[in-house]
Amino acid sequence: MTRTPGNPAAITQRGGAPYYYAPAAMPEPALYTAAEGPALAREPVMPRLLGFIASLYLASVCFFSTASESVAWVAQAVAIGVAFAWLTIGLIIYGQGITWTKPITLYVGFLVWSLTGYIVTIHAERFTLTLTTTAKVVLITWVMSQCIRTRRDLLICFFMVALTSVVVIALGADEIKRSATYRGDAGDSWAKDRASATLLGNANDLGIYGVTVVISGVFCLLGYRSVLVKGCGVLACAGGMYLVAASGSRTAMLGIAVGTVALYYYHLRQLGTNSMARKVAVFFIAIMLMAGAAYFIAKLPFFFRVREMMTDRGAVEKEPRLIYFFRSLEVVAKNPIFGLGLNGFAMHRLGTNHRGEGQYTHSSISESLSATGLIGFALFYGVYFVLFMQIRRLRKLDIPPKDRATLNMIMAYLLVVVAFSSVAVLFYHRLICPLLGACSGYVWYMEKMYGHRPAAAPQSVAAMS
Repeated sequence: MTRTPGNPAAITQRGGAPYYYAPAAMPEPALYTAAEGPALAREPVMPRLLGFIASLYLASVCFFSTASESVAWVAQAVAIGVAFAWLTIGLIIYGQGITWTKPITLYVGFLVWSLTGYIVTIHAERFTLTLTTTAKVVLITWVMSQCIRTRRDLLICFFMVALTSVVVIALGADEIKRSATYRGDAGDSWAKDRASATLLGNANDLGIYGVTVVISGVFCLLGYRSVLVKGCGVLACAGGMYLVAASGSRTAMLGIAVGTVALYYYHLRQLGTNSMARKVAVFFIAIMLMAGAAYFIAKLPFFFRVREMMTDRGAVEKEPRLIYFFRSLEVVAKNPIFGLGLNGFAMHRLGTNHRGEGQYTHSSISESLSATGLIGFALFYGVYFVLFMQIRRLRKLDIPPKDRATLNMIMAYLLVVVAFSSVAVLFYHRLICPLLGACSGYVWYMEKMYGHRPAAAPQSVAAMS
């Protein structure tokens, strides 16, 4: 196996024509050592070592990060280990260069801009605490974007999240069962508190985790050929839906609805582009999928919370997220550049809980506007927009069906995250942000591998495996 003269990106096999593994202008050295192979002639069967190590951090978050503050240090210790592994294995052994993916660069920019909060905050200690938490999440998100490159790297991350659901459900079985079987009437104040008495502690955290588990299960179903892994994917989907049911979280219900529509639009409908019979089959599958999702949501024990929002005008007018959104606009009108600083909305007591304590806005839109002004808002949501545009461009190129389908799934997950952000604060979410960092690392690698190719003709995507 030798390099073709005049083109360092071409590798010639003995007795064969040259084939290409990367564009000639690819600025980063090969991601594999000589022992692993000089080029990506074919997709590796297993993830790289860095990809596997990075997936361990995601597992530690699911197990320890939100279960109890007394064990939160475990996920932080694993994060330090992942960073050390990247420094030693990535930089020294693999010879990878430091990369700045566009979405993660904007996320780092959001953190830097957040420092301006010291100018306007009314409580420096509380502000510093929130800033420190955000900085930790930004750092591990950046490291994840350095560790993940190949499709297998990304798949092991989602597989690990799916696998953790077995332990989460087993350890929190009693609390989750009580929540999932609750059949209270609308207005019972302790209904949602029941859902909060679970392993992950907070109902919305449990719901977001449940939706992420479902999506991870779909990645396993579509991304692996192994029957055993596909079986794990089925179990993860079922377990994730069970967790969503137990959480009582409207955030999770929104995620299931958006994820179902996005999965159809970006992946399933492409399966029917070859023939009329396939189009009809995919159409009916999509109808059943969406009807099933709607039936599942409508039968949830806490669906009355959504029904109240849709039928009771008074409930809409009293919805805290809507009230806080308009208050955040008032903050921006007075402080358009810096806002009030991180956690400023709560410190100024613009929102309060039932105990009279200051409360945040429960929305990344409102929180970014009130905390960091228009500039911070643009930086944070620029992360989602830039990643969306990168995937959109790559999907138009002539790339392997496996990678195209993977990009379709990332796009669906991204839209779910954007939906989450409208009803939850995700600045420092210890699972979603690093997982998006992993997706960004994979998207960057795809750009370097295939960004030079012309647009592809319309084609069907059969499967990821």
